[in-house]
Amino acid sequence: MRRRILIACSWNRSAVSWQFRELAREMERRDWGAHFLDGRRQVEPGTDGIDHIHHWPGTGRPRGVPAIAFARSLARELRPELTVSNFVGVTPLGIGA
Repeated sequence: MRRRILIACSWNRSAVSWQFRELAREMERRDWGAHFLDGRRQVEPGTDGIDHIHHWPGTGRPRGVPAIAFARSLARELRPELTVSNFVGVTPLGIGA
């Protein structure tokens, strides 16, 4: 089974976002399945070389129990060996995963 990383970070034009996107691309190059979790609904799979982009439910920002339940469900489905998150994604992804 292919190893997986799940990254939760805003997909925007910031230094932090670029670093996480580069991490995902590098993991893909090393034959890991890189999954990106973001709230921006306009981001589509295949954008910037990342094949797996998931979206937080609701308004797109991780909030409360629904975000934790979504992160838990996604982690159960993907079974990532590594999770990385930044800013508002930290708590829901950390608790859920």
